[in-house]
Amino acid sequence: MPKLKLPRSIKRIHKIWRELGSQDGWTIWPGGMPPVSPDDEVGIKFKNQKLRPDCVKARGLDWKHWGSGTDITAYKIIFKARKKK
Repeated sequence: MPKLKLPRSIKRIHKIWRELGSQDGWTIWPGGMPPVSPDDEVGIKFKNQKLRPDCVKARGLDWKHWGSGTDITAYKIIFKARKKK
């Protein structure tokens, strides 16, 4: 039986779900300046114990803590930004 070749977009979604579901690789975040490159795509956990169900570019996030339930308390790099030449 031939091996099924999945489109790139399906592979990307699978990696995101697999990484977000894993307990490994999360970094506790105390707040402050962004700890990653602006173009890194990250998964995030919030103070209110919610997990964002996708990954986003770090540049669009507020990494400071304001005392709200949406403060980022942990992050995981899902896709590292490519280095520019």
